[in-house]
Amino acid sequence: MLSDSDASPTLFVADVSHYLPMASDATDLYYSTTSGALMLTPLASAAPVPLGLSASDLALHDDGIFTLTNSNAGSLLARAAKSGGEFVPVRALGAGSSSHLTVKGDRYFLEVRTAPNQGRRRTVHFH
Repeated sequence: MLSDSDASPTLFVADVSHYLPMASDATDLYYSTTSGALMLTPLASAAPVPLGLSASDLALHDDGIFTLTNSNAGSLLARAAKSGGEFVPVRALGAGSSSHLTVKGDRYFLEVRTAPNQGRRRTVHFH
């Protein structure tokens, strides 16, 4: 039970949709805005900082932000520093369109679709 069961939620960050990716670590909240910009907001201050990145999927691991990119050649896992910069491809994921990136420990999970209504969950270790 919460210490104050009568507490009401308050606005922390505006311009966020439940359809857009969001992740957090011990100190910061990372999220995409409705315009597609990837933002970092310190949990202590709620002062948004633009990272100069865009991501339709995002997950955090160590000091990186990870996303998925798709092209006619297949999918890639890409990484950028939590402080911003550019996403750099780090691993080819094969044919199909990837989405729903999630990280748990040293593994990441994603869904890969190679045909309509044919999705498969896959997992890979970071190291």
